[in-house]
Amino acid sequence: FPQFPSCIFLGNVFQHMGEKQLHQEIIFITWYPKRYPIALVKNVGDVLFDLVPNIQQVWSLPPIANMRKEVISLTWETRWKKKCSLVL
Repeated sequence: FPQFPSCIFLGNVFQHMGEKQLHQEIIFITWYPKRYPIALVKNVGDVLFDLVPNIQQVWSLPPIANMRKEVISLTWETRWKKKCSLVL
């Protein structure tokens, strides 16, 4: 199973905080450049929004596979307060 390193951003330096086990492959990952949220898309279609450094799941969407869609990209829209855009 893939491991996802937990990090804390300190100025210009990432500090390794350990590893978290993920049971599915990650196909997209992005984080908000000015804060701590991180967004992950797993190969089973789950979209997760977590808070670093604890990698606590904040919320998730149901599997996109159920909607017969495929994730094309995942980006943060910085003009509007931490809005994450998911392109299907």
